[in-house]
Amino acid sequence: MNRINKIVLLLLLQFSVSTFAQSNVEVNSLTRPILNGHKFIVNNYVKSPFVNTHLRNTLGFGQAMDLIVPIEINGEQLVGLRGDISFLTLDFAYQFQINKWLAFFSDVGMITRFGTETQSLIAQGLNASYGVELGWLFNVLTTKNVSVSLTANLWKRSGTVINLLDFVKEIIDSSGLPSESNLVYSRDYLQGGGGIRTAWAINKYFGLNTSLELAYGEAIDNVLENSLYYRFGVSGDFDFNSKYKGVPIGISAGLLLDSFTLSNDNAVDDKSILFFIRTSYTAENDMLISLDLTWTRLPMNYAQENLNTVSSLITLEYFF
Repeated sequence: MNRINKIVLLLLLQFSVSTFAQSNVEVNSLTRPILNGHKFIVNNYVKSPFVNTHLRNTLGFGQAMDLIVPIEINGEQLVGLRGDISFLTLDFAYQFQINKWLAFFSDVGMITRFGTETQSLIAQGLNASYGVELGWLFNVLTTKNVSVSLTANLWKRSGTVINLLDFVKEIIDSSGLPSESNLVYSRDYLQGGGGIRTAWAINKYFGLNTSLELAYGEAIDNVLENSLYYRFGVSGDFDFNSKYKGVPIGISAGLLLDSFTLSNDNAVDDKSILFFIRTSYTAENDMLISLDLTWTRLPMNYAQENLNTVSSLITLEYFF
């Protein structure tokens, strides 16, 4: 059974379990997460602690401009290649509420990176990463304006790379086509851990979210030894619809520090930093339609500068 079939089977199994358990769940009114009269503008980056049932779908596109990649042949550095890098993101998430304090969640995502010009295509090749996150969400504290939950997570990811640059280097170094080519290769890696998520409704209009996840396991390239990774985020949101009736708009903004992408030969040699701002349509109590603008800094092993990416994403999230 191939990897895709296993993922589909797992999701079908979870759907069957969810359907069976639905009768034991106390059904709440259709609403977004709410504390102290504040309806939170939840986001994909700083995960929320709320135990509920929801579906989320995200589609995004990003670009890094004028990346310079130095080229070395036989230990001698030549003129660097300059070009643009594009990113395509697709993500689907589902969370199921089992009872008031427990939920199961799953997330299936893919991100593709590719050069858009001849120079950047040679330097970056084509890179596709996809994977599944499974976990349990345990609510441990809920007051009038605060909610705190713990998570247990498992990440299973895979990556496929078409590496034109290394392939050309091998041909030059060996004065011909090498017997074993690294033009196309795939890698799998597994990580497990947990985290803590918090939400604080400062008042009816403002909310604050934080999340911290820790994981232990393999690096993206499977070259580094098993290591400890972290992801920390903080965000704040403001609901205009609560203060100004007839203005169905909410704003969320925040910061995410992520070391999950650290690797030895797969380009990233330090934690990534992501800033985001989200604008959401909030007229419906059971749905959020959001437009995100993000800026991400990725420190690269081989480049002469950081990879700075600007992305736009559309997210539809439905609560039921």
